[in-house]
Amino acid sequence: REKDESVAANMRQYGMSSYYLDVVVSDFSYPLWRADLRIDAIVTDPPYGIREATERIGTMKINPVIEEHQATSHIPSKIVYGLNQIYKDLLCFSAKHLRLQGRLVCWYPLFRDQYVEDQLPAHSCLELIANSEQVLSNYTSRRLLTYKKVKEPEATDESVIMNLVDFREKYFALREETRKEKRTRKAAERAKRREEWERSNKEVTER
Repeated sequence: REKDESVAANMRQYGMSSYYLDVVVSDFSYPLWRADLRIDAIVTDPPYGIREATERIGTMKINPVIEEHQATSHIPSKIVYGLNQIYKDLLCFSAKHLRLQGRLVCWYPLFRDQYVEDQLPAHSCLELIANSEQVLSNYTSRRLLTYKKVKEPEATDESVIMNLVDFREKYFALREETRKEKRTRKAAERAKRREEWERSNKEVTER
């Protein structure tokens, strides 16, 4: 990144430098905040696995052991952090830590031809109050969703996340299919031009 590409630079651009405190780098799947933390608003663009990795700390091993001599240089292993789980964690975190009437604002990726409002992330403590679309391509878009916290969570409250597991896989499959279509179209165009050129040469020769 360039020097002017940062959270601090963005806040300077909008004249909000006085609100800037610092940046924390952590694993969102392992919350580090106190249970009584309360936030007025959360604005976020979760990773979709397209330009950035969707990973979290974890291992597939059962009862992993780190030897004492490895502790100082140990780098935690990572596993896939699926979109479903990312949004579930985000909504649960928001329901827990937002103040009443606080806001969660987040982007949500989807395929345009499959969009129905019922598929959007939902939580019994959060009310969806705004929903707008940003078109990304002929096939994909992302929705800017704004939720308002309407009640404190209880044991029975939960989030509902529709199936986003295949978004990344389908995105890249669609891109590959589009590339093949372009290659096929260009090959057909070249063949047509070659045929026209040969026909033109033949007509000139016959004259």
